[in-house]
Amino acid sequence: MKQQATLRARAPGVAIAALLAVFGAGLFAMGLDQGHMFSVVEGAAAFDAMYLHELSHDVRHAAGFPCH
Repeated sequence: MKQQATLRARAPGVAIAALLAVFGAGLFAMGLDQGHMFSVVEGAAAFDAMYLHELSHDVRHAAGFPCH
């Protein structure tokens, strides 16, 4: 008689939490950032430049985020 071992692969909760955190940070950076992320480094000048906003401008419109 032939025996087969079955393995169940399960993603650990830490990996799922890390992926959700990365997804949330990416969603914030792409959709909601108006200079907030770089303001930590650049100060008030980041609100005028809005680098991430301009970098992802067309994606923002395609995803349905209003920006102007």
